[in-house]
Amino acid sequence: MNDTVIVTVSGDRNEETFEADRHQPLGHLLSGWAARCSSLPPGQLTVVDDGDGRRLDPSLDLAGIGASYGTTLRLVGDAGSSLPDDEPRDSAGAVVDPAEAAGRASAASEVAPASGACLPVGLPQQVGWLRRRTMALGASLSRTAAPPAESFALPDKPGPAARWRRSMAATDRLALLEEQVRTATINESVVIAVVSPKGGVGKTTITGLLASLLAELRRDPVVALDANADFGNLAARLCTPERRGMSAPDLWAWSQGREVSPATLAQQLGQGPHGVRALGSPGETAAMLAAADHGLYEGLLGWLRSFGGVIVADCGTGLLDPPTRAALEAADQIVLVTDSAADTARLVVEAGQHLASGRPCWLVANKVPRHGARVDLDAVRSALPGLAGSVVVPAVDLAENVLTPTFRWEGAPGPWRGPVRELAAFLAPAWAPVGDRA
Repeated sequence: MNDTVIVTVSGDRNEETFEADRHQPLGHLLSGWAARCSSLPPGQLTVVDDGDGRRLDPSLDLAGIGASYGTTLRLVGDAGSSLPDDEPRDSAGAVVDPAEAAGRASAASEVAPASGACLPVGLPQQVGWLRRRTMALGASLSRTAAPPAESFALPDKPGPAARWRRSMAATDRLALLEEQVRTATINESVVIAVVSPKGGVGKTTITGLLASLLAELRRDPVVALDANADFGNLAARLCTPERRGMSAPDLWAWSQGREVSPATLAQQLGQGPHGVRALGSPGETAAMLAAADHGLYEGLLGWLRSFGGVIVADCGTGLLDPPTRAALEAADQIVLVTDSAADTARLVVEAGQHLASGRPCWLVANKVPRHGARVDLDAVRSALPGLAGSVVVPAVDLAENVLTPTFRWEGAPGPWRGPVRELAAFLAPAWAPVGDRA
């Protein structure tokens, strides 16, 4: 699960966006924020929630205050603190050397009148820099500090500007996720198996969204492989009929005894959104029966890996089906898909406990409604202790009509944009050789 959050911090010097650990106390984060945004040292600052004006306990963390992407925090001075003078200045306002200022203050003290006396008429009533600082300090110690202005202010209601800042923060978050995917180093090739023991949970949708996003963000070849020989429809979802290319069994038969270049291979594959290449299942019943062959998909996946890039395999429902077993054995990473039904979650947990060990696995909770979901995702995560991470993809009406050959991420439904980028950002850092990972 992602343990960081993007927040906007505003001080008297600057306003900046920070990515911070959700479980780090505010007191520990304050020094870094103060260095970039405030003229005061951290010890003289208090963190205020810009949304409701409340002062926050420094022992609380961002998760404890309910911070989310777009939350704005303000740094305000404690009672009695003031902005430091930058440098000593003379009576005309010009900057002077500190040693010279001290000399001037000493000379002035010899002729200064006693406390409470009036200066002679005609003399400018000016006080030296050091004396002014001493007088200010004495005044601050001798009186009770007034409550800060925030104590008399009504909580701010987010107006257009605040909503714009939050929108920008969310956009920045998406940009950070995209940059992580775009710059990840790949170790020649990687196979990602998308699997679920239950049909209808949206494996094909997740496969198509993930593959098209990777194809948009990266220069590596990205192949979406339908590893479901029994009426798989991945190629039909991603490609128009005239650009559907060969099926998986036909491509494997065609490749035998040939010297195939990457460009020649690309010509045999289907062409989908953002340049993703699709490899579908056979369309005839007899061909489907012949394609239910472990050795066929094992050989095909090994051959495709020799061209490098990313292969995202949409596996069939039966985890013991030969093509699915071949994809799981070849997979470097596994994406386990559930939906918002408790019965599906039970099957997913059971299947997840039997998947091959040693391969990192991520959970995707797909088609989760905003209200009324019947699945306890925390319980699902707890039952799968080996999970590398999890992502929740909200429900989108008629999703099968959105992921089509004309799909573009610029016009994708808002609920898909963040979660699919999060999934890709989870997967990408593990592609590099072990010695190259940060």
